[in-house]
Parts: sequence; structure tokens; C-alpha cells
Amino acid sequence: MLEDFLEALKQAHIEIEFDQDTLKIIKSLSEEQLVGLKQSIIYFDTNKMSNIELLSNAAAEELQSSNRAPDYLLKQFFIELESNKIYVHDDTKEAIKKLKVRQLNRLSQIVYDLRKFNLLDTEAFNKALERLTTKVPRVEESTVEKHSRKGTDNKQSTLKIGDDLELSMGHGKENKISEGKRKIIRKAYEKYSKDSREPEYAIKYIGRNDKDEYESGQEKIAEREARYSRLLGHPTRWYSREGKKPAVVTTWAKDSKALDSTGLNIIEMPFEKRMNCLVSFFTQLNILHNQNMMHGDIVNKNIMINTNAGIMRIIDFETAGPSGVNKALSGMEFKMLENMTVDVYHAQAIVKRLFPEIRFGAKKGSTESNALNGIQQQAVKNLVEALVQTLCTSEDALHYCKKVIGLGDKLSEVTLKEISESTIKRHEVTVEDVLRRPGLGSK
Repeated sequence: MLEDFLEALKQAHIEIEFDQDTLKIIKSLSEEQLVGLKQSIIYFDTNKMSNIELLSNAAAEELQSSNRAPDYLLKQFFIELESNKIYVHDDTKEAIKKLKVRQLNRLSQIVYDLRKFNLLDTEAFNKALERLTTKVPRVEESTVEKHSRKGTDNKQSTLKIGDDLELSMGHGKENKISEGKRKIIRKAYEKYSKDSREPEYAIKYIGRNDKDEYESGQEKIAEREARYSRLLGHPTRWYSREGKKPAVVTTWAKDSKALDSTGLNIIEMPFEKRMNCLVSFFTQLNILHNQNMMHGDIVNKNIMINTNAGIMRIIDFETAGPSGVNKALSGMEFKMLENMTVDVYHAQAIVKRLFPEIRFGAKKGSTESNALNGIQQQAVKNLVEALVQTLCTSEDALHYCKKVIGLGDKLSEVTLKEISESTIKRHEVTVEDVLRRPGLGSK
């Protein structure tokens, strides 16, 4: 693994001569730690540092990603700020001193990118620091009392979660909403009922389905799921019971189905209603991205759609987290979350699912649907192209969809070109682009 690590640095055009003691430490690292160390070195733009000894020390410090940045790295960073005429107040300095090594590396990369695009000033720097240090409030574990159906005539178990929520839940196949390798989601109702009505809540059990017992670390997954669901405005709680899988309880997306479900009749939805679906989708994605968070698994099965109301809801936050960090996800393989462009790129599949009658890649002016006119189809194609090929952010996509809806019957080739060039197909790099895509200046 050491050889692969050194080769990766070489491929990134980074030449470092580690001393023997540091090499011994690097050899002892796990694969996950090596990925973190490589990220740290590349992000910190080490080619611009003249002190090789400093790099060796920084490499040793990176062994524990939770470590706060050491004094010598902080000193180097403050010198860099002063050389760019960025002067920070004492309280800002104290906030920087509390950064972890990885956070400082990312902030250094952002400073480099801002400088390259002539965007670096005190306001932009403070915005970057605030974005990097803002934390989504954690969700405290709820107390739970379960009354099992076993030994009774009841067909449902009951759960009392906290002091104010009492749910009933069945256990048959008809009570399962979905099932995957590492989760089971069941229907839950506010009051005990034998009716087959739509549930008010969904309960998601975190952990492998071939095991009933508790797995270490699953509480963190449940808490994260609750945290990001709440961030998007959905009342959500989580609880755990000794020796059992932790669970996440959230309000059910009423009259909704997963976007990968069959029989949705999406093609019968009017153009404006489908665009409203995209507005709701990009609104939620943009909320995450504005918090320096990314979802990490934007696919059809993780999007709920209400075809009657014309709204969508992002679900399943097991892979969500700060942009550009390394993390083990639900006990699965180690995974690198790069930046928000991953979410934006995969959003194209969501758009295509909403417009199955359009032949993407067809020449401009060709028509494939009687339900959509040529300019409407071109509006959708423009969005898909932008999500894949340009600077387009979730915020740009949101503004674009709103403007397309706002134009209504006045949408034409001229107006479509205008709104495209002012949103999803703009060419000028902004501060927001740099904050959402660290490393943009190196490309």
C-alpha cells in the first residue's frame, strides 16, 4: 500500500522526501488512513512549501484525522493569509486554531482557488470559514418503550417514543415499505388501528438484514439520518434499544412513491407540475449544499414523488456528510465523498426519470412527445446537459427551473437562451462555485 500511496502523490505531481521515521509510520497506516493522508497532502498544495521537514511532520500529524491542526501548520496558513492581504480578527484566528487538520487543508485549498480566480478578499474568506465550520445540530436520542404483540391477541406492536409520540406497527410483509441489504423500513401509525390506511410514519431499522442483533457504530448512522432529515424540514427522531438495531422514525411522505417505482404515470403529469417537482428537489439539495453537506447517493430509489401535488422529497441520508471527507458508511466499504458536483451530476438521472418521453441526445428541434412541445423539451435537455458538463450548481438548477415555470407560455428560444446563460450555463466562476468545489482552481 505504501508504494501505491507514493505513486498517487507522484501522479499528482507532488514530490516529497519522507524521512525514515515518517515512512515507518506511514507503513503502519490502514488503507483508510492512507487515503486521508493523501487527501491532506494534495489539498494543502504542498508543492508550494519549501520546508520538507514541515511536510514530514504534517504527515505524522495526519495519522489521527480528529487532531486539531498543529501550530506549525497554523503558522504557515496565517503567513499565507497575510501575504494575500487577508487580515483576520482575534476571534476569527481562534476559530481557525480549532480546525482539524483536514479542515485546515480544505480551507487552504479554497484560499488558493479564490486567489486564482481573483475572488479572494476578506468577505469571501469569512464566508468560506463560516461554511466550513457550520455544523448541523445533532439530534439527541429519544427514549423508547416497546410493547410487543407476542403473548397477546394484538396484531401490532406499540412504541412510545419520547413523552409525546405513541405508534403502532405491524410485522407482516404488507407492513414493509422497502427492504435492502442494510435496512428495513416499516409502516407506523399514530394510533392503534387495523385499517389498511396510509401510514403517518416510517420506521427505518439500521443494520444488516441477515442479523437481528446490534452492530457497533450503527447509532451514529441513525443519528446522522435523523439530523439531515430534520435539516430538510421533516420531523425525525431516532432511538436504540440494548442489543437491538437502532431505528429512525420520520413522518411519512403522504401519497408518495419512490421515483423508481412502476406505475407512476409520470408521463401524464403536465410539464409545469413536473418542473415543480424539480423545484422541490433542487430546493432540498441546495439546502444540503449550503451547509457544506452532500447527500452522496442521489438515485431514483432515494427520491419520493407525489405526482398529484407535484413535489418530491429526498430520503435516505446514510451516505450524507460534509463535502470532501472520508468516512465509513453503515459498516460498508470506506468511501470518499468528493464535493457537491457528485450530487449535481447524478441529478441528471432524476430529471430524465421525470421526462421519460424525451430522447436525450436527439438533435435540437426533434420532437418525441405530443404532451410536450419542442421548446419545453429543449428546456429539459438544457438542464440535463448543464448538470453534466458545466459549472452548474444545485442553486443554479433551482433558479433555472423557477424561471422556466415563471415564463409559462412566454417560454421561447430567445427567453430560454437568456435564462440558461444566466443560470445553468453561465461561464463566470463565483465565490459559491469555489466553496462548493474545492480544487476548482487546480483543474
